[in-house]
Amino acid sequence: MTAAICLNAGITIYHLLSPSQLTSFSIYLVALYLANIVYCAVVTTMEITGDLYGTWWMGHPLCIFYNYFEYIASLAAVMFHALIAINRIWAISHPVSYRLYHNKKIAGLLCLASLFYVHFLELPGLIMDALYYHLPEEDHGCHINTVAMPVWGWIEHVFCRLLPLVLVVFTFVYTNAVIWYRRRRRANLVTAPPNGSDGNPNSANSIPAKGRGGQMAAASGNQKREVKASLVLTMNAISVLVCWLPADILFDGYLFFGIAFSNTAFTTVMLLYSMQSVFDPLMLLISLRKIK
Repeated sequence: MTAAICLNAGITIYHLLSPSQLTSFSIYLVALYLANIVYCAVVTTMEITGDLYGTWWMGHPLCIFYNYFEYIASLAAVMFHALIAINRIWAISHPVSYRLYHNKKIAGLLCLASLFYVHFLELPGLIMDALYYHLPEEDHGCHINTVAMPVWGWIEHVFCRLLPLVLVVFTFVYTNAVIWYRRRRRANLVTAPPNGSDGNPNSANSIPAKGRGGQMAAASGNQKREVKASLVLTMNAISVLVCWLPADILFDGYLFFGIAFSNTAFTTVMLLYSMQSVFDPLMLLISLRKIK
């Protein structure tokens, strides 16, 4: 936990104090790191403190406080992963409009809109649980009673958990397919026959050598950007699929279907989940050269 807080906080401060590194893309990273810091500092700290006594002992008000940050901070982080995926698919698929319209202000507004989206879907269940359905913490622990609110539970599951996951996976597959297709086209350009050998003056083979050299240089720059974008999306997908998805399956299985998992499965899943806050900052290594 301490390592995760220090790593996320250090990288966030580095971005904020280095204007050259605070690009429109890194706004999403900073938002993700802040969500990780809040989750580790508030939720993980309260979980560790509660586990020392084997039961929830901090009272009902702090339980409501814990549930709010447990849901909002974790789901905000997932939504920021989805924003990173959407940002990269926009940059790769429509680079001209991306350069024209995407900036720091747009990135900040999208992050705020994601927070509003999460609150809009999560607050009804959190408020209803606090007012009507909350079970005694002494017997049931500090949890949201999703069994008493199945409609809300499924709505927030689909739109706050499943949808971001689908976006991340789809973006990873689609963007890498686009990059693969463009590499094939560039390979054909490089291996094309000599100037005008196909007899068609309008073909790519009839481009003068100087012009083709400029095209190849531009293609090389595009390939470097695409490789970096592919690495960001790969790390983004790994973070969500490996670190977050197993915990979501475990808790949803318990809350919605009453499936009891073994202690070994629970420990393994929580270990993977805790690694997300450490793994996420590694995306900074991909963006150090100013992904915009």
